Amino acid sequence: MADGAKTANRDLRILNSLYSWCTRQAIFTYNPCAGIPKYPEDPTPRYVPSIADMSKVRLAASGEWSDLIECLYHTAGRLSEILTLKWSDIDFYNNTLTLYTRKRRGGAKQADKLAMTKQLRSIIDSRKRKRNKEDIYVFQNPGREIGHYVKEDVRDVMHNLCQKAEVKPFGFHSIRHHVSAILANTGRVSLREIQHYLRHQRPTTTDTYLRGLTPDMDNITNVLDELGNLSQEVADDNNQTLT
Repeated sequence: MADGAKTANRDLRILNSLYSWCTRQAIFTYNPCAGIPKYPEDPTPRYVPSIADMSKVRLAASGEWSDLIECLYHTAGRLSEILTLKWSDIDFYNNTLTLYTRKRRGGAKQADKLAMTKQLRSIIDSRKRKRNKEDIYVFQNPGREIGHYVKEDVRDVMHNLCQKAEVKPFGFHSIRHHVSAILANTGRVSLREIQHYLRHQRPTTTDTYLRGLTPDMDNITNVLDELGNLSQEVADDNNQTLT
């Protein structure tokens, strides 16, 4: 029943949005879905991989997929944002990159600038040296006319890596949750800094005010670099144990 309620509420949101748009366009005079109550849903906790499991997956990855996972890890970015990352979005002089998202009210594209960790900068530099000069995207897919990988191209990547690493399966988006969890657990990064780094927006005056402040981005990148080194040490220890 819980799954049915979740599906019904999702369909209701879609229909509500559709009829609201039609009403604004004067196609209909009212929204027949307005006022329909949602079905009660039981909360479903998202699985967040441990440092050990994340390290095993990072160790199991290689080549293109290793770079993709590391980019997701060191930006806490969404998969679509990293797959569509362009070379023009990277400021090598100021050591920043810009991610674009449409997950905002109204669907307009919004740009967010992030500082690069040392490990991320190393990966980006390496990919730049190896790229074709004609490549537009950091993760260029020569088999796609649009130029970059799409979600369908990487659908099975995480499943296969988790299977290879022998850990509980998790997806690309869980990396974002993993990073936010370990940043919070360090006690060295404020909630405001984490919200800024994840680029979350909420419809409250306080959140609007906090978004107007500039947190210490160097603090974020230093912690991620240290955690990345720790994860690599764990991965190396696991690898030595296996051999």
